[in-house]
Formats: sequence, structure tokens, C-alpha cells
Amino acid sequence: MQPLPQRGITVAVTLLVILTVPVEPSRWTDGPAAAPATAARSPELPRSVVDTTFPSTRHRTIHVPSGGDLQNALNDSKGGDLITLEPRAIYRGPFHLPAKEGSEWIVISAARAEAALPAPGRRIDPSQASAMPKLVAPSDAVISTEPRAHHYRFVGLEIAPAEGVFLNALVQLGNNDATTETLPHHLVFDRCYLHGDAVRGARRGIAMNSLCRTSRNAAPTRRRLRAGMAAARSRLPTTTSKRPERT
Repeated sequence: MQPLPQRGITVAVTLLVILTVPVEPSRWTDGPAAAPATAARSPELPRSVVDTTFPSTRHRTIHVPSGGDLQNALNDSKGGDLITLEPRAIYRGPFHLPAKEGSEWIVISAARAEAALPAPGRRIDPSQASAMPKLVAPSDAVISTEPRAHHYRFVGLEIAPAEGVFLNALVQLGNNDATTETLPHHLVFDRCYLHGDAVRGARRGIAMNSLCRTSRNAAPTRRRLRAGMAAARSRLPTTTSKRPERT
């Protein structure tokens, strides 16, 4: 038997050499190396604030007795008016805030409110609700705004659903506005007590689809409100002040 011929195995090795050539930044660009896209800058201050000092009510005082028509008083009021409510009385809504002319405030408060409330700047306590007028509604929101409503201040009020009712929002500021032109603005809730139904609760205290609004020293009961004093998510810009500011 003849031996088999030996077979040769050839291994080819290819060496790949990559050359890196430095290129001047201006060769394929419009000039020197581009600067960072955004330069460091300080945060922007608020563009507008709400003056939360207590306004002067130098015009009429409109008293709404227990069982009276609060909506009619809101419709009839003008800037600079004071609407007083009876302590411990229940007013049944829902209530709508109409747009008014001018820039003076309309204040809605209990009669002799300052004697029963903590001093301005101090938080209300739920134990003080027994002396407050109470605003309730069986549907919608207890308080809502019409387009462009502005310069309303609520002081020392209890705001809640009617008994046994679940509400998505106790206060609805703005809704389905397509532009900032129709948003409500300059709205203050001062030392108010907002809470859900004792059994069914509520979803949100104040839906803040608005400009220049603030809730000061209020007492939301979070165990009965699923979203507390939450600003609703909106595609429109909003501005608010949480402390007294001077304009």
C-alpha cells in the first residue's frame, strides 16, 4: 500500500491597519467647534404673582341668610363687594363664578368671620369648621368658574360634597380651555376647610386649571380627598403664589 500524499494547509492572515487622521473642526463644519446647545443660566423668577394681602371691600355688603340664594348674590356682585354668609348655615349649590369687569376683589366670607378665624397667615383647623358657613353640592363641583372669571376670594368657608355624594373635584377652576385667554385667574381660597364625604370621600380638593391662583392656610382632609389640594395636569401654563407677595 502506498502512503497517502500529505496535504498542505495554508492559513491566510490579513492584517487590517486603520489610520486615524486628525481633522480641523472647521473643515466640515461652518466654523470653529460648536458651543454647547444650552448655556448655564439662573432659574427664571415667576412672571406674575397673586397679591394675597386682604383686599379692601369698599362698596356694598351683600348678606345671604341661611337658605338664601348665594348664586344670585354672586351674579349681582361687583368688584369691591363683600358677600357675607350666616355662620353654621348650609348653602346648596353647585355655584358658578361669572366673569366680571374691573380688577377689584369680590370677597365671600362668613359674617363676622375675622372674630372666629385665626389671624391672617395662620392655618385653619378642622375643629373650627363648626362655626363656618358650609357650601355643598350633589353633583358637578361645589364651586366652578365660567370662562375669564377672576378676582374672587373665599374666606373661612367649609366646602364639601352633599351627604353621601362622591365628587371628582370640590372646586373646579377652569375646564377644557383651549387658550390662556379664557382661563380664570386671581382666585384665592383663604383659611377654608375642604373635605370629602365621610363615607364616599372625594377625588380632588381644587382642580387648578387657571392662572394666578392660590390656596392659603387651608385645611384639606387628605384621608377623605384622594388628590388633596392638587393642581390638575394641564397643557396650559399656570402661575401661582403660595405666600403673600407684592405686585
